[in-house]
Amino acid sequence: GRDGQYVRLRGQAASVLIDRELTLPADTAGWLDSDIVDLPTERVVEVEIRHADGEQLKIRKQAVDDENFNLEGLPEGREIRSAYSVNSLANALSGLTLEAVEPVQNRDWSEALEFRALTIDGLQLMARLLEVPGANEGNDAEYWIHLEAGLFTTGVESAVETGGDSDPAAAAEEINQRVGGWSYRIPKYKFDAMNKRMEDVLLQTDSSAE
Repeated sequence: GRDGQYVRLRGQAASVLIDRELTLPADTAGWLDSDIVDLPTERVVEVEIRHADGEQLKIRKQAVDDENFNLEGLPEGREIRSAYSVNSLANALSGLTLEAVEPVQNRDWSEALEFRALTIDGLQLMARLLEVPGANEGNDAEYWIHLEAGLFTTGVESAVETGGDSDPAAAAEEINQRVGGWSYRIPKYKFDAMNKRMEDVLLQTDSSAE
């Protein structure tokens, strides 16, 4: 007459009645830790985006305590859309979560978009991204990412003087152990945050509006 569930430890023959009900995921994805990486915006000092067609977009802080990023290669006579449109690129790898996961070798990454972020202590995160069309007409596209961490000596003033206990080598190793060999399907809005071109952060002119 008691409420509860019977459970059995793997490898044991006996089952026991427990005093609570366990809610278990209905599919494989529900058993996964959905967190991929969380790179706080305030730690980022440089972002570079490279498209498969060769176009590049790069933002960088001149000093670690700068409030805003500078857009490198600003075309003559053009202005940025806003400080936010530039600064928001540094937020793309914060709170990144997965929708699905698969071995990285399942896809061809040769034409992937590359998104590279550097932190004040020299941690480098390289993200490669793919937009995969739906299998049938009308199906939504999927967005996949593959991550790799490393170290980089930045040119930012006082970049290595973090004033804390940060260990970029240990952080890079932990990230690589967790994400190495895997690619992740991510939400479209996160893909869009990294899939930016120069025109996306510039004010439109009469000619560009045409």
